[in-house]
Amino acid sequence: MTFFKPGETIGLPFYGALLAAVVGFAVAFFLTLFLAKEKAEDTDKADTTDTTDAGPELEGANLEMMAETKAPVAVTQPEVTYNQPEVMHSPLNGTIMPLDEINDPVFASGAMGTGVAIKPTIGKIFAPVSGDIQLLFPTKHAIGINSDGGAEILIHVGMDTVQLDGKGFTAHIQEGDHVQKGDLLLEFEIETIQAAGLDTITPIVVTNVTKYHEVQPLKTTGTVTPDDEILNLS
Repeated sequence: MTFFKPGETIGLPFYGALLAAVVGFAVAFFLTLFLAKEKAEDTDKADTTDTTDAGPELEGANLEMMAETKAPVAVTQPEVTYNQPEVMHSPLNGTIMPLDEINDPVFASGAMGTGVAIKPTIGKIFAPVSGDIQLLFPTKHAIGINSDGGAEILIHVGMDTVQLDGKGFTAHIQEGDHVQKGDLLLEFEIETIQAAGLDTITPIVVTNVTKYHEVQPLKTTGTVTPDDEILNLS
């Protein structure tokens, strides 16, 4: 079935109807889009609380809520349990000096702990306290002691002596041993260290200083022996 005969022209009424349909569709489309946008904007406004014209009760409640929200939260600091006071003796015979005067930035800065340094005149390390041997380096150049009172003590023989790989060092203890103050822990050859171009200066530090109110050197100049007290832990 045909809408018009072959050769027949389409009259103006047809174009008029077509134009009316197109215009009607366009108007309906844009009107729908405009109304949807207005509805979305009204929804956004409804979700936003406006307190400009609110009564005193509502405004006060809002301010109180804001104050509670911004109130600082109290942080409970953990309580520190301090060790019992203790006195440490010198583990060496030699010349004592302040730790910050040695030529090693790590020990001198106090990063490893608080203590002193001794330039040895005899190559023997004695226990400065009674306690357990917690650490013995494979190269035997450093010893860690956990005293009976809880002090963690590091004795580091010489500077960069790890390079010797144990040459010139003899240990008389092993990890896990319990020692008494004055026991011989280690022997080392001062000449071997010096021949390698290394410094024999020996730091003695308390590494868990936060467990004490204060770690105070009792002597920082002159000569010392294992009978001398060098650090007070309180």
